[in-house]
Amino acid sequence: MNLTSKIQSLASNPAMLSAYARWVGSKLFSGKVPRLPLPGGSSIGEWLSFSEYWSYQNIMPEPERLFVERCLANKAGRRGTAFDIGANVGVFTCLMASQGHTVHSFEPVPETFCRLKHNVKFNGLLNRAHLNCLAVGKEQRLVTFHIEENSASTNQLALPGESSTNNATSTQVVAAIDLDGYCRSQGVEFIDFLKIDVEGMEPYVLQGAKELLRSRKIAAILIEICPVNLRSVGLSPADLYREFETVRYSPHALGDDGKPGAKLTLPEIEAMRLANIALLPRV
Repeated sequence: MNLTSKIQSLASNPAMLSAYARWVGSKLFSGKVPRLPLPGGSSIGEWLSFSEYWSYQNIMPEPERLFVERCLANKAGRRGTAFDIGANVGVFTCLMASQGHTVHSFEPVPETFCRLKHNVKFNGLLNRAHLNCLAVGKEQRLVTFHIEENSASTNQLALPGESSTNNATSTQVVAAIDLDGYCRSQGVEFIDFLKIDVEGMEPYVLQGAKELLRSRKIAAILIEICPVNLRSVGLSPADLYREFETVRYSPHALGDDGKPGAKLTLPEIEAMRLANIALLPRV
C-alpha cells in the first residue's frame, strides 16, 4: 500500500485514525509503542508495526472472554489450570494469569516467544506462567515453520520439502512436543481450559492429546476454525472434524453470552471463514 492509499484509509476510518494518533503520540512522548489493555488490568504491547497493533484492537471478543472465565471459575479454592497453545504475544496467557490461574503457554518461534515473555514480565505474571518455546503437535520431533517477518500471527507449519518463496518470509526449525507427553513430564493431571490457535495444525494438537481427551482430563477447549489455514498445511475441515469424533468432543458455536450453543455439523464447520469455537466432552 502506497502513502496516498494509507492516508486515505486512515481518513475514512475514524477508529483507525484514533489508534494511529495513539501510536504516534506514544512513540513521540515515551519512545515506545502503545499498549492495549486487557480485561482484569493487564496489558499487551511489543508490536512490530502499526498494522499489527491495529489488528489487535478487538483484542478479546466478549463471548470468548466470558467463556474463558466461566471455564476457569469455581475451582473449590484452587487455581485453575489453563493451556495456551499458539500463545503469540500473550493475550490469553496474560488474561488468565492475571486472574490468578496457572497457565502453560507455547509459542514456537523464538522472536515471538521473546515478545510473549516481555508481556508476561511487564504484567508481573512470571510466577503464574510456564512459558515454553515449543510447538505442540502429535509427537516429539523437529518441525519447520514459515516465518512471516512482518506478521507473526500468521507463522505456520511448512509442508515437507517446502521452502520460503519471497523476501518477506524465512523458514525456521523448531522443537515440537505432544500434549500427553508434556503433561506427564510436568505432572499436570487435569486441564480446566485449553486454547488452540496454531494456523491449521489443530488436528495434530488433538492427535497428541488423545490420552488426555479420552480420559476426559481436558474440561473445555477453545479452538480456531479456519478452513484456509487447514488446507494450507495439507489438511481439511473434515480432518479436524474427524478428530472431534474420534475423541468424542463436540464442537459448539459461542453465543453472545459466552455459552456454547447447539452442536455444529461438518457442513457448518466447512462454511466458516474464521471463528473460535468451543469443544466440550460428550456426556
